[in-house]
Amino acid sequence: MPTIASAIKAATLHSIPSVPQRAKRQWIDEGDAHYDAGRYKEAIAAYSRAIQLDPRDADIYCDRGRAYYDLKEYQWAIASFDRALELKPNFSRAKNERAKAYARNIFQI
Repeated sequence: MPTIASAIKAATLHSIPSVPQRAKRQWIDEGDAHYDAGRYKEAIAAYSRAIQLDPRDADIYCDRGRAYYDLKEYQWAIASFDRALELKPNFSRAKNERAKAYARNIFQI
């Protein structure tokens, strides 16, 4: 005889519609589309989902940092660029973007 807890769990599992899984590339493309449209918060969310799928991809961290930068969230931008550089130390785009974020953060321009 099933317990009440197992019956609730089974009912809950059946009542939640399944969400199709997206690939990393799909999240990146969605992030790029949001970024290009000026929807930086949505871009950050999409890039973060791509990072969950592949936390070793420096390019995604750099893209997310760029979106944080455009939101004037310089500390978060710097953190994303730092992570990109941890993964890919000679990543010139991340170095350049991080330098811009540092300057904006220090001088608040």
